[in-house]
Amino acid sequence: MNQNIYLPSEPIVLPQQIPAPQGFVGREDYLEELHEWYASGERAFVLHGLGGVGKTALVHKFAEEIKTDYDAHIYLNLQGHANTSISPTDAMLQILHSFKQNVPADTPSSEIERLFVSLLNQHRVLLLMDNAKERTQVEPLNKSKNTCLLVTSRESFVLTGGKSRQIKQMSLNDAKTLLFSIASEQRFEGQADELAHLAGYLPMALLPLAALLAENEMETAANLVRKYQDSKHRLELADPNRANLTVFASFELSYEALNKELQGHWRRLAVFPSDFDKASAKAAFNVQADVNGLTEILKQLYKYNLIDWDDKTDRFRLHDLARDFLLAKSDETELIKIHTRVANFYKLVHLPLDKCNTLEDFKTRFDEIYHCCQAELFYRAVFILDKYTGRKLRYMGYSRRIIAERQKLIGKSKDLQSEAFNYGSLAVAYKSLGELQTAMELYEKTLFIYRQLHLIDEIAIQLSNIGNIHSELGRINNDSTSTEKAIAFYEESLSLSRKAGDKPTEAGTLNNIGLAYMQMEKFPKSREFFSQALQIQKGLGDEILACIIQSNIGISLYHEDQLKSAQEIFNQMLPLLETNPGHKYVKSRVLGYKGLILYNFGEHKEGCALVKEGLKIACEIEEKLNEEFWRKTLVEMQCDFE
Repeated sequence: MNQNIYLPSEPIVLPQQIPAPQGFVGREDYLEELHEWYASGERAFVLHGLGGVGKTALVHKFAEEIKTDYDAHIYLNLQGHANTSISPTDAMLQILHSFKQNVPADTPSSEIERLFVSLLNQHRVLLLMDNAKERTQVEPLNKSKNTCLLVTSRESFVLTGGKSRQIKQMSLNDAKTLLFSIASEQRFEGQADELAHLAGYLPMALLPLAALLAENEMETAANLVRKYQDSKHRLELADPNRANLTVFASFELSYEALNKELQGHWRRLAVFPSDFDKASAKAAFNVQADVNGLTEILKQLYKYNLIDWDDKTDRFRLHDLARDFLLAKSDETELIKIHTRVANFYKLVHLPLDKCNTLEDFKTRFDEIYHCCQAELFYRAVFILDKYTGRKLRYMGYSRRIIAERQKLIGKSKDLQSEAFNYGSLAVAYKSLGELQTAMELYEKTLFIYRQLHLIDEIAIQLSNIGNIHSELGRINNDSTSTEKAIAFYEESLSLSRKAGDKPTEAGTLNNIGLAYMQMEKFPKSREFFSQALQIQKGLGDEILACIIQSNIGISLYHEDQLKSAQEIFNQMLPLLETNPGHKYVKSRVLGYKGLILYNFGEHKEGCALVKEGLKIACEIEEKLNEEFWRKTLVEMQCDFE
């Protein structure tokens, strides 16, 4: 076929369709890498990443810096997430039309491709193909050595002979530079870091936030921080560079591109507030897939840039704004089910918190549990946090965080179980702050709802929680009546947990009954319950709680003057405590009581030394009760401990 029939009647004016970028800042590391690839001869580039992360602005900046090497510059939005994205043939046809080629729309695709390749070989062309759906949409355009092909996509892929780079959220410095390029730094009044964080370091959210300050002198950064603490408002932010597409709408495009099954998997990951591993994801997905099947699901989500992956730790995470979107898409009942499923998983399998070697390690794991569990398991995590680190929950801000979040939800839940969950979480938070009466009232409301729902395992948990409050009041006020009330609640809880087959709650309740009897100085009775609890905990493989219960048995024997028997138990425990840094709370107790025993045997110097060691550990982990007890003990022993 004669190509001349398609030529325009007038001389060709080469297209110059790629506009100069406006207000581009930062991203120097990506630009440097792109230029290095370009200098080495690469001519096909795919920039992929989350919607709104700034791929298009970056590729326009790079195009601006290399376009003098080309005599034609063509931009085309491939509409990858539209219902009818542009086909490769239609893209070729539009490019031909950019050169004023008179090619009819009904021309056979093979002829269009021939004309396209021929035209590219006659010119040096810079092609910027924005918003590609997938590799098959743009690979047919990668046909000429004269051409530089720049592609953006939400999906990860590599073109033949090309390079691919994932574009991630902006650094804090780049995000602030972008904010200050729109509104002066003074307008942010020291709040730029917080606003950048709330915007998820994504240009699509940073731009409208800064514009609010630039366009209205009455607006303040402090007010914006308050307003955009609410995820609903964050999702409503609209990007002026993308036809005012909102954050929610941008994520909706990615969501709708998935099949129903993958939508559900992505949605369920919203229960994780920080990073998570494969086993945790499997619990959230509730799938029976083997490791390969589970990995395939995560690989698909990663391919679409819907989750991040750390190849060093093999852990995953959602972008903060993606989590906001997914929570908005999720039904509350569905979320409760996922919370419960993941909570049970952590309870049975994935709560080796005693293995954490540093407070930061612990906080990372604890942060997962914060959003992934019901009040019962959350309380258990708080308990271990207190015992392992000695740093009370209130010092880390979690309690106030829970109170602020849950109080907004009270009375707004769609079902009774959700309402009970909110009351239970509030009760845990108030208890950790020492506000016992408020916690008691909230636990009683939680119990009332679970009784209405006839959920035996949950009733057992709340009864035990109420017992804990009475026991604490008995200890503080030296009131045996409160302790007896605690035992009554524990006994009812024990009966129900056994009926429900809930071994962790059964073991915890047995230990609590033992503590209550020890508080009442009924030591043989206390050891009956400690021994039952210890047997169950060993079966569950919960090493740290098993150690705590075993130390309770030793302490009970000590207070009954069975010093030799107590010493044997403490001696058995020390080798394990020496090899595990997560047992510092237990080690402080065991060393101190072993020192007391030696002191009673007349070995005063050795006894004082061990009690001092117990005090040192208590101070190190900021365990105030043990610290005060050992200081008082050293005074009574007339030991110098300063």
